[in-house]
Amino acid sequence: MMLVYQNPVYQRYFADPFVWKHEGRYYAVGTGPLGTVKDIQESDLTSSKINGEDRAIPVLTSADFVHWKSLGGALRVPEKLREKAFWAPEVAFHDGWFYMYYSTATVGLLHQIRVAKSLFPEGPFDDAGLLIGADDACPFAIDAHPFRDDDGQWYLFYARDFLDFGGEIRAGTALVVDKLVDMVKLAGEEMVVMRAQRLATFQSATGNVRKNFRLAYVGRALYSETRRTLLLFLQRRLL
Repeated sequence: MMLVYQNPVYQRYFADPFVWKHEGRYYAVGTGPLGTVKDIQESDLTSSKINGEDRAIPVLTSADFVHWKSLGGALRVPEKLREKAFWAPEVAFHDGWFYMYYSTATVGLLHQIRVAKSLFPEGPFDDAGLLIGADDACPFAIDAHPFRDDDGQWYLFYARDFLDFGGEIRAGTALVVDKLVDMVKLAGEEMVVMRAQRLATFQSATGNVRKNFRLAYVGRALYSETRRTLLLFLQRRLL
């Protein structure tokens, strides 16, 4: 029987949704408060107390992709990150563990990407450390997307700021990729996938790489040359 539904299928604030299926059920994580807030401010995207624990990042579950139920907060927030804002989580499953890649704002616009792990799809996820960002080399990093190649190698696509410029290259947010080591560390072999070529090209650069190696992204007024360069890069299969 076909399900009848009306959007939105989840009534609360739930930005940057990431959905995956595990053992017949759907799970979703996203950006948002753990409670119901009408007018969302960055301060609402922080941790909340649940049963005496600091939790963040809302997690949902569904049996049919239409009816969603909140399971609370996916991330068990470490003390040093309490009252920080949390953004744009995504989850990967590898060797029996779930890994959640997320961004947190340390001070102002200083954003870093971190990783947390759990044995269960709904969490709790325990922070496993910093991957990149919120320092002089990379002041802003967000929108991480883990991707597994056919050979089993995992990569992490993410958006980060570049402050250098020259010629047709502009300062601003760009899309890059690096290899993952044991799912909790970057190899330090960062490659640029896409750089801004004029002012305000990107509000954000978000990657979603699929089996056919195509990349979905959001932005403004991309040059056709940039698209050709991107497809060429993906055809090289990230080698």
